[in-house]
Amino acid sequence: MKRTTRRRLGRLGLPVVTAALVTVAFTSDVQAASHGGDHHCQHNCPKPVPGPPGPPGPQGPAGPQGPAGPTRPTQIVSQTYPADSATGTARCPEGTTITGGGSNSGGLLAGDSYPSGDNTWTFTPAFVGGFQPYTVYAVCMPVTT
Repeated sequence: MKRTTRRRLGRLGLPVVTAALVTVAFTSDVQAASHGGDHHCQHNCPKPVPGPPGPPGPQGPAGPQGPAGPTRPTQIVSQTYPADSATGTARCPEGTTITGGGSNSGGLLAGDSYPSGDNTWTFTPAFVGGFQPYTVYAVCMPVTT
């Protein structure tokens, strides 16, 4: 018959083993954290999960007052062209800047309508030779200094 011997942990045995296990677990956590979480973790570390967003911050101070707006009203400039004219333009006058434009094709098939240069709006009908004239419009805003 084989005799089995068991070693009993002495009075300090259990606390020493417990302290060793805690040290190993703590060291692993510190190593994972010191390497930036899961970036260099050599273990099966979970990816960090972002927490919920925090509350909104306080209202910031008011910004400086912006420049004065135009003191004169927006002006619409129009120019009418005969139906056989291949291209028509409307130009904003001196002291204004173009902000938009368009056309009334006068029964012609709509064509190209676009800003074409310094304060100018252009319309080119898709078909030239209709019976009604067409009008080109430029929307002009006064320039403030």
